[in-house]
Amino acid sequence: MDAIKKAKKYMTADATTPSVSVRTLADLIICLESEESFTVVRLYLLDDDLFLLSLELIKEWRVDEHHAEKSQALEIALQVAQYRLPI
Repeated sequence: MDAIKKAKKYMTADATTPSVSVRTLADLIICLESEESFTVVRLYLLDDDLFLLSLELIKEWRVDEHHAEKSQALEIALQVAQYRLPI
């Protein structure tokens, strides 16, 4: 659950003018929740820490637990998606 919490914190800090890395993390969460495709090459463009966070996030998301944390992370990701510009 640490990766989900870290992702929420990272996205919240930059939600109103999201950077490319925040948008990538938000899109990843939205895709994981909706079971949509995600272009993996976008993860390679992240710095090392965010790349590793993304991998941990994917790992945690597979576990069918942490429903409240997932819901909160998805809500933040959707807020980020509202402010984003096309990549």
